[in-house]
Amino acid sequence: ADFRGAVAMVSAAFAFQHFAGFHMIVAYMPEVFASIGIVDTESVVLVALFAHALLMACAPLFIEPLGRSSMMQVGAALMSGAHFVLSYFHSAREHAWWNPPDLALLAVSFGVAGHAVGLGIVPWAILADTFPDEIA
Repeated sequence: ADFRGAVAMVSAAFAFQHFAGFHMIVAYMPEVFASIGIVDTESVVLVALFAHALLMACAPLFIEPLGRSSMMQVGAALMSGAHFVLSYFHSAREHAWWNPPDLALLAVSFGVAGHAVGLGIVPWAILADTFPDEIA
């Protein structure tokens, strides 16, 4: 059988997974948390990453009832919102605009949740469904 189309689709899904920007959210978490007055940023980052892992563990329970497309759309919307709000947060700090600390915390939470329910888990489900069991 010819699996070139399936390989291209799965490869694209994993490429989008890596370029969605979750790693940037994780990389800047300590800076964001420190800028809103959290002293023990390492512990808060660990809690956020534990929440991400927990959501990733629970997400497969919702793939079948909600559908892959719905989960990807919700995840993409949450990730997009998180990136937009974090961009505003960093710009607002430089320009002394309205910038409540809860805004950054909310954006990081949305980014973590969006990745966990969308691009973090759905490409793996697509991979499992794309290829027949005989080639595994």
